[in-house]
Amino acid sequence: MLVILAQSEVSGCWERLDPGVTGFNLVAFVSKVLQRKPLRAKRGPYLYARKRSPVRSTSPLKTTTHRPFDGWSLDERDPHVIDAWRPFGEWLYRYYFRVTTDGWQHLPTAGSMLIVGSHNGGMLAPDTLMFMVDWFRQFGAARPVYGLMHPNVWLLPGYAQLTVKLGAVQAHPKMASAALQRGAAVLVYPGGAEDLWRLHKDRHRIHFAGRKGFIKLALREGVPIVPALPPVALT
Repeated sequence: MLVILAQSEVSGCWERLDPGVTGFNLVAFVSKVLQRKPLRAKRGPYLYARKRSPVRSTSPLKTTTHRPFDGWSLDERDPHVIDAWRPFGEWLYRYYFRVTTDGWQHLPTAGSMLIVGSHNGGMLAPDTLMFMVDWFRQFGAARPVYGLMHPNVWLLPGYAQLTVKLGAVQAHPKMASAALQRGAAVLVYPGGAEDLWRLHKDRHRIHFAGRKGFIKLALREGVPIVPALPPVALT
């Protein structure tokens, strides 16, 4: 099963923008979205309360305290916030990056799966956002998908708060297992920073840095692995 994401050239894309989009106020838009309250999801194994409370087995620690928007909860993802951000993501998808994808027919129409991707783009890493935009195009915001996010990103509170509402969780095996057991899809980039910051001469190669834990995770949870990769060579 393969989902190929190919990013085209962006030269000249600004001439194709809709006139109504040029007045987009990003600051006001972000402020409005962050004020939305997340939907309350049904509680189950490995889920946390949104208020400060003792954590159960999702945390790597036996006893700790969960704080809102720290990535240790599955029930802070908010489809309303996702739908509010979709126009901005669509704008980037269609006019700036001009993404093309193929292979969505291979994905299961329901149930959990582990989506394995390759990072590109340096610090911005737009491939994650563009994949999510395409996912919501195919399945809508109601079908749950979670992305495992690098620990350093959680040092940016405002950004972390937004990404949690969009479906980001801590990059920890127990969080991935919790989401898969809940029937959700999980997006992971095994190469992490090593893949993201690979040398220019290696731009057409995927570097997983020897990490194979995602294979064990998929076998343990009994879910399919779906590669979401650009047309490059694997290493």
